[in-house]
Amino acid sequence: MDTVSEANGTFAIHLLKMLCENNPSKNVCYSPVSISSALAMVLLGAKGDTAVQMSQALGLNMEKDIHQGFQGLLSNLNKPNRKYSLRMANRLFAENTFEFLPVSCIRKIPELLSSDSVDSETRLVLVNALYFKGRWQKEFDKERTREMLFKINQKEERPVQMMYQEDRFSLAYVDEVQAQLLVMPYEGSELSLMILLPVHGVDLS
Repeated sequence: MDTVSEANGTFAIHLLKMLCENNPSKNVCYSPVSISSALAMVLLGAKGDTAVQMSQALGLNMEKDIHQGFQGLLSNLNKPNRKYSLRMANRLFAENTFEFLPVSCIRKIPELLSSDSVDSETRLVLVNALYFKGRWQKEFDKERTREMLFKINQKEERPVQMMYQEDRFSLAYVDEVQAQLLVMPYEGSELSLMILLPVHGVDLS
């Protein structure tokens, strides 16, 4: 599981750079473990050059037990009786009709695929869905939320509804990206939200 976790961390950084390559200031929301686990499912059935290229992109060693590694990682994330709710679903659809059956957290998504995303040339559809719900360990007071300017880059600012909280949190400095790292735990302290705040004059691109 440690090997898979390490590979997933590297994959997450590389994927983020690709997603932000054309527009570094846009918002990006993605789940690296969801994407890598879905692609790993395809990798297990791939052969030849396809398997080599996919394993290289995911940073996985084909000689290791990929299935067992991901099974351990996902089982650990989805353990019952946690303070949070985290559900993940991966499905491969290869039928002509592509009738997507509502499974687990996928049924919470009203439109899984847009009408023009599947046509007569489509042979396979890989679907991944992730659902997360948790409470902050230290909750925000909604009465203190107010409109403030959020700095997108060195030239652009935008008014947003900004939450406010004054308390003690773990804070570190990451020299590689010249940014402060703020850790905000969810209830139970098993999962946390990590926020990068670049130093003045530096952007994350």
